Amino acid sequence: MLNHATGRARSPWTQNISDGVMRLCIANVLVMQQKFSQPDVDILESTVNAVVETFLHGGDVTIKDKMAYFNGSGPQDLYCNFLKRCLKKAEKLASGAKTYKALLMALEKVNLTLSQHCTHLQGWSQKVDIRIDDLLAISRVLSKGDCVRPKLDRAIDDMCARISDVIASGSGNVVKTAVGLELR
Repeated sequence: MLNHATGRARSPWTQNISDGVMRLCIANVLVMQQKFSQPDVDILESTVNAVVETFLHGGDVTIKDKMAYFNGSGPQDLYCNFLKRCLKKAEKLASGAKTYKALLMALEKVNLTLSQHCTHLQGWSQKVDIRIDDLLAISRVLSKGDCVRPKLDRAIDDMCARISDVIASGSGNVVKTAVGLELR
C-alpha cells in the first residue's frame, strides 16, 4: 500500500532498523521512529499500517528539520497516536467481545493484531501477556493449577474480556514506559 501511494508521487520510502529502533523515511523525511519492544511483532507491517493510517486520517502535516509532524506530534509519537485512534475506532466493536477469538476479530476490523505470549517462570508458573500489535494490553501470572490447557484458555478469555471492557468504555490510555507501550 505504501509502495502504491509513494510511487505515484515518485517519492521513495526507506526503512532502517538500528539499535532496535525502526525508522521510516519518505523522500528523506523521517515520518516514523519507534522502538518495538514486544517479541514476535511484524515490525514492517505495523510500521506501514501506522504510517498509511496516519496519512489517511489527515490533519495538519508540517516538516521541520527533515522530520514530519502530524498535528504537532513528531515521528516518535506517530505509532502511539495510531494505536490510540485505532482503539477509539474499536470501542463499539469490542463491547461484546468476551473471548480471545471475539476480541481478535473485533481488532482485525480496525487493522490491529492480537496475540498471546506465554513465558515459563520458575516452577510450574507461567506469565501470560496479551498484546495488541506492540502494545502490552494485559499481563497475568498463572500458578501451577491454572497452567493446564482448559484453565489457561479460560484465563486468556477472562483477560480478553477485561481488555474488551477497557476498550469499550473508552477509558484505556496508551502509556509509554521503560519497557514499551502499555494499555492502562
